[in-house]
Amino acid sequence: MQKGEVIAKIKEVLEKSGLRYAYNEEKEVFEVEIPLDRMVGLNVFTKAFIGFDDGWIVGIAPIFLKTSELSSKLQEQLLETLLRANTKIAEVTFGLTREGYIAVNFEVQQDVFNEKILMSELYGLVFGTLYFIKEIYPHLPRMVESAKPFYIS
Repeated sequence: MQKGEVIAKIKEVLEKSGLRYAYNEEKEVFEVEIPLDRMVGLNVFTKAFIGFDDGWIVGIAPIFLKTSELSSKLQEQLLETLLRANTKIAEVTFGLTREGYIAVNFEVQQDVFNEKILMSELYGLVFGTLYFIKEIYPHLPRMVESAKPFYIS
């Protein structure tokens, strides 16, 4: 599938989905607004970015937490938690952006790409983001507590 065909197909799928998006032609990336208000009851949204890389369609939804702002022990615990989540949850892969933010991402070969696969991967981004918000983020204070040194007197 040629890049122009892939771009047209992604636009078609996004139009059908009703999600708001913009395509940045210079960067060759889609910015997709994903509302979370219906899912978590908060007036919040996240953005997913969909682009291309050597025969692959890649998507990423950065999460607001930057690992470099955490202690090394907390980073270790959080990254271990995310790696374990990668093996427990279908269609969800946690990773890091170049800037060090936690992110949910996907990769699909352009040759097998279709509407059903893209929607499944987008739902994976949403579910992964929600999973982080509901299941991982609330436990960070306990991770911080366990990372603090303790003394026996």
